[in-house]
Amino acid sequence: MALRERQRGRRGEAEAPPAACHANNGEADRAGEFHKTLPHDEFGRVSNIGDGRID
Repeated sequence: MALRERQRGRRGEAEAPPAACHANNGEADRAGEFHKTLPHDEFGRVSNIGDGRID
């Protein structure tokens, strides 16, 4: 790691671009929209059991 940083500094290279798997491809936006549709409890946490009552 230190060797790579020294080589980069010596040659004046910019840091490598992020890997393609970390690129923002809109997946996070879709996940955020889905999250908004889930039921939340009074504390703002996602609740997968609704209001907790057993009918």
